[in-house]
Amino acid sequence: MTGCSSPEALIRALDAVAAQAEATNVQFRFGIAPDKHAIYPEQVRTDPPIPEACTDAARDEVRAAMAARPGIAVDMWTAVLAERARSETPLYFTQDSHWTPDGAMPAIAALVESLAPGVWDPTEIVADGTSRYPMELARLMGKPRDAIVPRYVVRPSVTVEEGVVPTAVDLGNARDIFDYTTSGTADVVPGTTLIVYDSFFNINRQRIAPWFERSVWVHAGDLRDHPEIADILPPLDSVVLERVERGAYDTDMEQLLRPILEAGG
Repeated sequence: MTGCSSPEALIRALDAVAAQAEATNVQFRFGIAPDKHAIYPEQVRTDPPIPEACTDAARDEVRAAMAARPGIAVDMWTAVLAERARSETPLYFTQDSHWTPDGAMPAIAALVESLAPGVWDPTEIVADGTSRYPMELARLMGKPRDAIVPRYVVRPSVTVEEGVVPTAVDLGNARDIFDYTTSGTADVVPGTTLIVYDSFFNINRQRIAPWFERSVWVHAGDLRDHPEIADILPPLDSVVLERVERGAYDTDMEQLLRPILEAGG
C-alpha cells in the first residue's frame, strides 16, 4: 500500500465528510472512476515486473464499503462492469487512460439516479455520427493518434447554457470554473450542484451537465490549491466529488471539501 492511504482511512474520511454535509443540509456523493485495468484485468500481465498497485489491493474492501453506503457513495465499478458484460463496444481508449463515452455513460447514469431517481433516461442519448479524441498515451509516446468514437447528443430536449464563475484566482488545472444551467420541461437533478472533478469527468462535462438544473464545476486540483474558491461559489444543494481510482487514495477528502461545507453549502 506504499504511496496510498489505507482503505480504512478513505472510508473514515468519506463518513466524516458525509456527516458534515448532512449537518449543513447538503446532499453529498462520492464516486470513484475505475482505472482501465480494473475493467479489463485480462489485459494485464499475470507476472508484472512491478509490485501490485495499492488500488488493486484495496479495491474489494473499498467497493464493499461504498456499496454499504448507497446514500453517499456511487458504485461506478458495478455500472461500468455491467456495461462491459452487456456490450462489446470498447469502454476505454486503447492508447489513453480514460474511458470512452460508452464507458462513462453508465457511471453518469449511476450518479444521476443516486441524486434524483427517475431522471436518467437512456432514450435521451442520441448517436449522431462520430468525433475524434486525441489519445494522451499515444501523444506521450511521441506518436500522436486520434480515436474515432461515437458522437452522442445528450438530452436534445433541453437547453444548456454555459457560463463561468468569475474569479481572480490563477487556476492551474482548469481553464475556468464552469457554470451550466439547464432549462426545459425534462426532469433534472434539482438545485445547484458543485461537481469537484478530475479528467475523467472533465472530458464528459457536456454529457453530464444536461442532467442537472445547475452545475458548477471546480477542478479538484484547483480547489486543493485555492480553498478560497469556496467563498465565491453560489449556495449549494449538492456536492459531488469524483476521483479516478488511482487518485482517490491520495485525495484528502476532508481537507479538500471542508471550506465548501463550512461555507454552509
